[in-house]
Amino acid sequence: MDPLTGVALGPNEEGEVLVQTPGVMKGYLKNDEATRNVIDEQGWVHTGDLGYHTAQGVFYISGRSKDLLKIDNHQVIWRLNKK
Repeated sequence: MDPLTGVALGPNEEGEVLVQTPGVMKGYLKNDEATRNVIDEQGWVHTGDLGYHTAQGVFYISGRSKDLLKIDNHQVIWRLNKK
């Protein structure tokens, strides 16, 4: 998805990766505001990852739209050096 317009993108167009499956989280425990910031009205989870897919359906992650990752209850600052 284009993070600025919300429009779905085609093959090889970089945007934010959204996911929607039965196994995805339902929300943050006792934190409705955080849940609303991550899960939209249609149930799509905004991962904060940037990526694209090929015409064959292969997905690639190319970076982050957010600088903060949470890994095993640790907050990690993410900076991608693009060349």
